[in-house]
Amino acid sequence: MQQRTRYGIVLIFSISIVILVILLACSTGYRYYKSSARNENYLNELLTMYNSGKHDEIERFSIIQAISSELASRGESEKLICFLEEVLAKNPEDSYNAYHAFTIASLYMQMGYPKLAAIYFHRIIRNFPDIVENGESIHYRSLMHLLAIETNPSLTAEYRHDLITHFPEKISSSSQYFLLGMDYEKLGLWDKAIDAYRQFTAVYDGAIIPGYPDALVHARNYINLSEATIDWGYTSLDDLLEDIKAALRSGSARALARLKAKVGFFAMDWYQENFEGNSQVLFDFSPFMTNGRIFYNDTIEPYSTSNEVYLKTRGWSLQSPTWILYFRKIHCPFNPEAHNKWEWAGIFFGDKIQTN
Repeated sequence: MQQRTRYGIVLIFSISIVILVILLACSTGYRYYKSSARNENYLNELLTMYNSGKHDEIERFSIIQAISSELASRGESEKLICFLEEVLAKNPEDSYNAYHAFTIASLYMQMGYPKLAAIYFHRIIRNFPDIVENGESIHYRSLMHLLAIETNPSLTAEYRHDLITHFPEKISSSSQYFLLGMDYEKLGLWDKAIDAYRQFTAVYDGAIIPGYPDALVHARNYINLSEATIDWGYTSLDDLLEDIKAALRSGSARALARLKAKVGFFAMDWYQENFEGNSQVLFDFSPFMTNGRIFYNDTIEPYSTSNEVYLKTRGWSLQSPTWILYFRKIHCPFNPEAHNKWEWAGIFFGDKIQTN
C-alpha cells in the first residue's frame, strides 16, 4: 500500500511538472510558436490569419489544421499543445473543439502521459459535441481510450455505460455488460451489478471475455444467489466436512443431496474446457452409490487453500470411481449473513494431475 501511495505521489508530481513547463511556455504568446521555425514566414502568415478573427468556423478550422500540421511536421508537440489549448480557450463554442481536444490527448499519449491524455478524453465526452472523423466518432474513440487508461471503477462504470448507451453497434454488448457488472461489484452497488449481469445473460453471444473465462457462470450464480434463500451455508468448514462424511458413511443419497449448494453446483472433469455450473437441485446421487460404501480421506487435499478445499472420495459407481468434492466460501456480499460461509459447491471426477 505504501509503495502504491509513493508511486501515486511521484506520478502526480511528474504530471504537475509537465503541465507547469507547458503552461509557462504557452504564456509567452505567439512568439513561442514563431521561435526556431524553419519556415517562419509561412507560420507567421498562418498565425496572423488565425489571430485576425475574420474567418467563419470552417475557414478557421482549415487555418488551425495548417498551423497544427506545420508544428507537427517539426516534432514540436509542446508548441502544438499550447496552440490548441489557446484555440479551445478562445473559441469555447467551436463545433470542432472535440477534434482539437482529441489531438491534444493523442499528443500526450505519444509523449507517454496517458493520465494527462485521460483529462482531455474525459473533457471531450462531457464538454464537446461529438464529431465524426474518417467515419468514426471521436466520442467513441475517447471512451475506448478512457477504458484502456482508467482503473477507477466509478469512472470505468460511467464510461462503459456511455459506450453501451450510445455505441451499441460498435461493441460487444455482452462483454461490456459483464464488465459493467464487475465495476458495480467493486463499488459495492449490488443492485446495479445484478441488473448488469441480467443484461449480460440476456444478450450473451458466446464470446470469451479476456480474463474471465467463466463469466457466464459468475453472472448466473450472482443472479441466482440474489434470488435464493441461502440456507445451505456453514459457518464452520469442519462442521460441513463432518456432515458430508456422515452422509457418505450412511450411504444415503438423499442425505448427501441435502448438503449440496442449491445454486451453481457442478460436476465436471478436472480439465473440461467449458465450465458450466449445474444448478439443478434434483441432482441424483443414487446411480453412483450402488457399489457399497463410499470411502473418503481423513484429511483434505494438499492443494486446498483458505478459500477452496478439496476432499478425495472413492468407491463411486459407473465410469469414475474417484471423486474430489469441492468446497468454497460463498461469494454474495449483497447478503452479509451468507457471505463467506462454506458450501459444497461441486464435484471433480478423477484425481487431479499434479504438475511441478
